[in-house]
Amino acid sequence: MVRLQESREPAQAGKHIEPRNILERLKGSATMDNERYKRCSGEMQVTKSGYPEDERVEVIGRILEKYHLLLKNGAQFMFAPETNE
Repeated sequence: MVRLQESREPAQAGKHIEPRNILERLKGSATMDNERYKRCSGEMQVTKSGYPEDERVEVIGRILEKYHLLLKNGAQFMFAPETNE
């Protein structure tokens, strides 16, 4: 799992992110910890492999499979909306 460094600063203990989108986390899932994760609420990750659903983690998006090779520790990336190529 790749933890997004920038998400740690705005994340606050008990930040109010309600559980809504609890899904299986497939490889390339963009996730955010919800209020059930206590002090980690608001932190974001991208999965490098599959994980089962967890009531403390929201799936907020997915990275297209053709970009999975970029999921390396230390790789820099940014999120952008999907466009029709």
